[in-house]
Amino acid sequence: MAPVTDQLDAATDLARRNNNDGIDLVDYKIKHDNPTVLWFKWSHKKNSPDKFSIYLRRVKTGKYYLARGTEWTVAEQAQIVLNSINIQPGEYQLILTKFPRHKEVVYAKSNKFYISKSDLS
Repeated sequence: MAPVTDQLDAATDLARRNNNDGIDLVDYKIKHDNPTVLWFKWSHKKNSPDKFSIYLRRVKTGKYYLARGTEWTVAEQAQIVLNSINIQPGEYQLILTKFPRHKEVVYAKSNKFYISKSDLS
């Protein structure tokens, strides 16, 4: 089960994206394979941190679900198996944050996207 944090001022947190430390979300998409995955790609600069944490934020509740505690910046792409995270169908955002698990420092966020019930089976 992914840890969830519900005591967070999401508007303040997400507004900090402008304080970018060199990680930019370039692309993301849900790949309807078996299992369904959220694939994403990022770019980085020489001032980028070595690693970061990845969350899915449910828009309706503002809760953050830890998708991956550590991702190495040099990889430049990753995927998350959606049925491996204890989430419900709904509208989400992909959030890349400071390692280790600092939701207060957001490097990048996606636009909103929908995860359906079939994506979680």
